[in-house]
Amino acid sequence: MHPFGSRKDESDAEELRQLYAASTTENEDTLSAKTKKERFDGQIWDSLKASPFCEVLREHKDVLPDEIPEELPQDKGIQHEIDLVPGTKYSVKRQ
Repeated sequence: MHPFGSRKDESDAEELRQLYAASTTENEDTLSAKTKKERFDGQIWDSLKASPFCEVLREHKDVLPDEIPEELPQDKGIQHEIDLVPGTKYSVKRQ
């Protein structure tokens, strides 16, 4: 017997690795076949009926963009951070 399990366990694990690798490649190919704009344009309100968020999306559809931007907005140079002081205790405030 193998020290970490049987040969069957090893072959099962290898089969799972191969299946995962194939599905990952397939998903990447599917996503790269369509541009972000093509995927965005292909979505219609009727396709969202099964979603639990459908009502919220319809209620607030006036704030959703009509067209998807080509890139992220520029960095405005604002950095948000919290300086931690060594040795301080957590401040938990419950209301």
